[in-house]
Amino acid sequence: MRLAEHAKTDVMMTSKVLRSLESKKLLTRQPDPEDSRANCLFLTLEGKKLVEKAVHIVESTDKLFFSILKDEKNFRSSLLDLRQQNA
Repeated sequence: MRLAEHAKTDVMMTSKVLRSLESKKLLTRQPDPEDSRANCLFLTLEGKKLVEKAVHIVESTDKLFFSILKDEKNFRSSLLDLRQQNA
């Protein structure tokens, strides 16, 4: 299963996740026209909406996380400057 290899996951786990997503109407499988042993995966409209929502949440979380780190880095830098000035 190419998807499992690409994701570096177990084939059985990948298959289970795909079945779950399919049962929730988030993706569909269609036969691969070039390989009769394979299927092509497609997000449904609901799946696409969920991906867009997830991407927005991840981007917002990243922005917040890295802004906190930047503020913390600036704070540490200021403390080091004060320490050097008072040494």
